[in-house]
This record gives sequence, C-alpha cells and structure tokens, in this order.
Amino acid sequence: MQWLEQSIMHTRGVAGNKVGATHELSEAKQGKYHFTMGPYSEPVMTIRPGDRVVVETRDAFGGAVKTEQDLPSKVLKMPFVNPQNGPIMIEGAEPGDAVAVYIESMKPRGPNPRGTCALI
Repeated sequence: MQWLEQSIMHTRGVAGNKVGATHELSEAKQGKYHFTMGPYSEPVMTIRPGDRVVVETRDAFGGAVKTEQDLPSKVLKMPFVNPQNGPIMIEGAEPGDAVAVYIESMKPRGPNPRGTCALI
C-alpha cells in the first residue's frame, strides 16, 4: 500500500511499518447503531495501530427512503438520521491523540444505493 509507505506512521515506525490485521465490522456485528457518540459509548471492537477495518454501514436515512415516492418528512424518525458505526477503540490511543484514518474505498450497497450516502 503506497499511501502507508509515505505516511508519518511509516516514517516514525508506528505499527512496525506494516499493515496489521484486517477486521470486519458487519451490520450484524455492529448491532445497535449510534446517532451521537460520547465517552459512555462502548467500543464494538478494538484494533491495533496499522490495522485495517472493513465496515458495513447503513445509508444516511437508515434505509427508510427506498423510492422517489418516500418523502423524508414522512418516513424518517427525527432525530434518528445518520446512523454511525463504532466506536472502534485503537490500542494505545489516549484522549487528545490525533488519529489518522485512510479510507481506501467506499461502495454504496443495498437495493437503492444511490443518493443516500456521502463522504463528508
């Protein structure tokens, strides 16, 4: 992975300059999604620096908008929009640390994967 070789993680020897294990966080493993996170949210998994996580998530509307006829004002349960995966704990990370996350790819999924996801 070329990005890792050019990263500050690599130049400073974090994670032993190697890509770690790959973890999968499926919708089933996630279980309950969060709509806000704070210090009392329990981690759903713990990883080590350099590990890779493949995440299966929901769209911004939690799958409620299925057709053009589904009006968000009718099918959404406010304020429960934008379900969030995680939290994912990183071994050794402490409050105040900066964490670098590299997103390799993003693939919409489901019966109508268009227009209800965004990378912000």
